[in-house]
Amino acid sequence: REELRSKAHKGINKLFDQLDELDAKKDQLSEKAKVEYAEKREALNKKKEELKAKYKELEGASEESWEDIKVAFDSSKDSFKDAFGKVKTHFSKAE
Repeated sequence: REELRSKAHKGINKLFDQLDELDAKKDQLSEKAKVEYAEKREALNKKKEELKAKYKELEGASEESWEDIKVAFDSSKDSFKDAFGKVKTHFSKAE
């Protein structure tokens, strides 16, 4: 379980770092693209907060609740990755 927690922590940090890199490039967008990016980014922020909350649950999961919380964390992570991919794709088209 510790190994999975560590792997999960590294994985979400990597995703958040990629998001920071993308945010750093947003100033290169046209004004219209900036507005669209901001809208997509707002939705992504919600997913990011959900993912952080699920990770906190995973950190404190008991033996009995581990599997259910792990499934919920994985679902949240997949949802964030999907939303991030859409923002990244949109951003690359707008460049």
